[in-house]
Amino acid sequence: MRARPRISPETKLAERCAVLAEVVRAMKTVYSAPDLTPTQKDLLETMIGAAIWYMPQSNDLWTGKISVEALKARQAGAKPCKDHDYPRKLAGRDLLHLDEHDLTGPNLLLLYKTKYGRFNYVTQTENKRLVQHQKVHRFTSSEEAYKNAGIRLLGPSDLESIAATVSSSHGPGDL
Repeated sequence: MRARPRISPETKLAERCAVLAEVVRAMKTVYSAPDLTPTQKDLLETMIGAAIWYMPQSNDLWTGKISVEALKARQAGAKPCKDHDYPRKLAGRDLLHLDEHDLTGPNLLLLYKTKYGRFNYVTQTENKRLVQHQKVHRFTSSEEAYKNAGIRLLGPSDLESIAATVSSSHGPGDL
């Protein structure tokens, strides 16, 4: 059995976006059927959201935000977890409602890199708290979901400020 040739992560992502766009196009007929129940629509949205979960993730997709608790945990040696900034199930719904001519591999790749694939770092406990605030019927924005879950995110400027404070209060060899 021959091994598959290695491809770059970027090529892999582009290929997966292309095939996912085709799958969503095929699912749109089923999704828009007049006799489809809400439960069945939920399943299709979840399936597309799950496919988004399996897309390659790179550090380029990090929003630059980390929760205060995840930063503390990281400093203590724990690994923070990634939380999609935009709920995957909602991304699935968005894609199923996208116009046919917009449902292409390159467009899905762009949406993934700018919206659906973006993530923040949080603790596992915070991730579980977020779930109820990221439900399709409750979600209005990422900021609102994090606020309602009691999670404070630090952005890049906050992290730079913390790093500057730490380095100025310690000698060169103290960090």
